[in-house]
Amino acid sequence: MKTVQRKPAHFDISSAFRDSGVPRATMRCLVFLFSLIFSAMPSFAAAPEAVALLPANGVSYTSQEVFVTADFSDPDGAGDLTFMFLRINEEVAGTTACYVSYHGGNQLLRLRNDDNTDWLPGSAIPGSPVPPLQNSQCILDIAETSVQQVGTDTIRLIANLTFRHGFIAGTLPATKHVYLHASDQSGADSGWQDLAAWTVLAEGWTNPPTAEVTSPMLPASSYVDQDAFIEVDYSDTNGWRDLRFLFLKINEDVTGNSACYVYYDPVTDLLRLRDDGNTAWLGGVAPGSSATIQNTQCILDAAKTEVSTIGADILRLRANVTFKSDFIAGGLPADKSVFVHASDSLSNNSGWINSGLWTILAPAGPSAPTLGDVTPVLPAFAVIGEPRDLAMEFKDANGAQDVRGAGLIINDTLSGADSTYVFYNRTVDQLFLRNDDDSGWQGPGLVPGTPGASVENSQVKLDVAESSVEWVGDTMTLRLSLTFKSGFEGEKTVYLTTYDQSLTSNAGGWTDMGKLALEDALAVCMMGDPQFGINPNTVENATIAMDDLENLPHSSLFVLGDLTQHCEYWPDYRLYLEPRALTPLFPMAGNSDLHCGLDRYQYETERPLWYSTTIRGIRFITLSTLSVSGPSHHICSIGPDQLTWLTNELAADTQTTTVIYFHAPLSNTTYGSGDNYDPKNYPFDHYMLESPQVRTLLLNHPNVVAYASGHLHLSYGNLDGEGRGHEHLENGVQHLSVGATAANKGSSCLFVHSDKIISRVRDHDAEDWVETFDVTHFVTTTLQPASP
Repeated sequence: MKTVQRKPAHFDISSAFRDSGVPRATMRCLVFLFSLIFSAMPSFAAAPEAVALLPANGVSYTSQEVFVTADFSDPDGAGDLTFMFLRINEEVAGTTACYVSYHGGNQLLRLRNDDNTDWLPGSAIPGSPVPPLQNSQCILDIAETSVQQVGTDTIRLIANLTFRHGFIAGTLPATKHVYLHASDQSGADSGWQDLAAWTVLAEGWTNPPTAEVTSPMLPASSYVDQDAFIEVDYSDTNGWRDLRFLFLKINEDVTGNSACYVYYDPVTDLLRLRDDGNTAWLGGVAPGSSATIQNTQCILDAAKTEVSTIGADILRLRANVTFKSDFIAGGLPADKSVFVHASDSLSNNSGWINSGLWTILAPAGPSAPTLGDVTPVLPAFAVIGEPRDLAMEFKDANGAQDVRGAGLIINDTLSGADSTYVFYNRTVDQLFLRNDDDSGWQGPGLVPGTPGASVENSQVKLDVAESSVEWVGDTMTLRLSLTFKSGFEGEKTVYLTTYDQSLTSNAGGWTDMGKLALEDALAVCMMGDPQFGINPNTVENATIAMDDLENLPHSSLFVLGDLTQHCEYWPDYRLYLEPRALTPLFPMAGNSDLHCGLDRYQYETERPLWYSTTIRGIRFITLSTLSVSGPSHHICSIGPDQLTWLTNELAADTQTTTVIYFHAPLSNTTYGSGDNYDPKNYPFDHYMLESPQVRTLLLNHPNVVAYASGHLHLSYGNLDGEGRGHEHLENGVQHLSVGATAANKGSSCLFVHSDKIISRVRDHDAEDWVETFDVTHFVTTTLQPASP
């Protein structure tokens, strides 16, 4: 506050009588007399002050009527006050301001014009029934404005104001300062005093505030008698000054009885705690003060509790609470819900928001955490360049929320150097990846599930966006999405470790969990006929297959025809198959898909009838069934147009390693593909009609190394009279017949290496490979390096 040192008034009596013609002797007598009079008068030596403003920080909307109360004080008495000013603006300037004046002498209330050159006409005594005064910034309603004397030395101005839309820019909230100024009859003044902030909001901004627990990530936990910090962000698009009542409640349900129920009032800057019976508030202490408030459930420590603001919209409460043993029953861990609630100056509110669980642990004898299962079950494999999910369980008898950290190392030996070394810190809810030389973490920590987030070193890319963590009962499950890089292939060991909030680690520290073989290959999976509707189990079988395929690293999924049995089952394909494919799905039409027409097939699949796709330098040609023939209508035809396209496609590129997919096998290749129909050996008419022509193409194009089909609903392991099974090598081409998913008899995958192709059969029921059916086809390929 500016203080003005006021000097006693000086009146030169001699000057007053100079040249007046009064004799000198008479003048001396008058001077002496006046000196006696002035010496007997009191000395007005104190400057007036602008002492108070309510509200201390205001918020209002444009077109909303508000009252601003300002107190002006003078130690020489209220009657000595002359001019009292109230000015609201971004700065102390009077231009484009809401600038009000009250004169103590004539008692007139005035409003300044926009350019600060004059007072607007229409000044009047407060309370007079006159029209309001207004400029472009605000309206002063004189009739609703009052002035009163408080005590002997204070004048209180209660101004009725309405801010106008011109007082803010566009629709954005505007923060103004409230300045007061007072002067007295001698001209002494207080100077302009910046006493408060006022936020002006655009009219109609009635969005309710929101509240969110920001730290720690819930679910979380703490022991009885242990300090715990719960951080809540209360947000208001109208600005944080619009916030009024902020609550944090921890209990089994949203009731306030027997709860740890905290209330913060941003206007008064006071914390309170609800009593056990939910009948009254305890305390009323400022954050940062040395006071504590407690009920039977918890202690609120004001000294360790902080309140801060973030930007224009967020007020953050970081409450320090200590839970008591009475808050849990019988010493057992207790799951409580954390509820938050916010309301604003217009009573808009967020409602009670359940933010998640907080587990309160008994203080005695915390047990060490342990390691649970790893999915996939080790030993397992991963393909270089293909995402591989690893799900790891970490257990704690005190509750999953007691798990504080979890580590994973994948390497030849237990070393963080040149390895896949990932650590999860639950305290900050972040994943970290170790750098190549094991000297630090590769960049900052990242929250699991953050859209677009990833981090990588020379061995692996960790897709943070596709990673997750969850707590159920006593188990924390950490799921990581890893893509291993070229140069890291080979058999690796998976090591895990974990520790709890007391920093007690699992027995043994780092534990060898098993082997993970990293293959530098292109993995392509193939699903036999889903044929939705052929039997009541097709939806269940497709679901089992897709659940299992989620655990397999692969770059694409080819569905080898017969997607549905009849038209009414297309929705099943769209619901249970297509959206659940984790990789690009490439379908083809089979004989059953013809029932509704190929136009319907193309509409449902959004794919052409024939096309080629190149993945990592390997070409995959996909053909569709255009017609059927034969005694049982199971001889599938690609037709002359498609045959011409296939001929031209193969001729256009004779170097790229190529795999051909069609619904039906070539005749006399795999089990069930015989071309001589015999009712006693049904269904030996299940093959491609154009088998001779296609065989000739294969002979003329050695770069075609594999031909895969479905159609036969094959039971793996069977052999026909010629000794043919699900796999047959003919003139350097590997012919594969894939079992039908409709019968839940599995899928197959091709693993393309630079020097070989390995075909493997998958048992979806067992979620495992049938190793006896592994077939290796040694052939040089045009496989390109993987790039994560």
